[in-house]
Amino acid sequence: MQAEHYRKESGVRILPPSNALFCLILAMLGHAFWNGSSFLVTLGGESLGLSSGVNFLLSLFWIAILITIVLILATKIMKGVRTLPAS
Repeated sequence: MQAEHYRKESGVRILPPSNALFCLILAMLGHAFWNGSSFLVTLGGESLGLSSGVNFLLSLFWIAILITIVLILATKIMKGVRTLPAS
């Protein structure tokens, strides 16, 4: 019981929005940021004169950062969901 209480109370929690339209807008903005930033990383590498191989590695590194951010946010949202009442 004590461990369950600690898991619910420790760390930062993000409560999910209750409005479906707001959820849709957040999802669209997240996808736009993902696609736009990936494009800008590639474009920035080309404008700096990086080779195709280095540009590819730079893009992979950026995608790894984005995936890490998504996993951290998902963990915090799940913590927030666990704290919601059961009803």
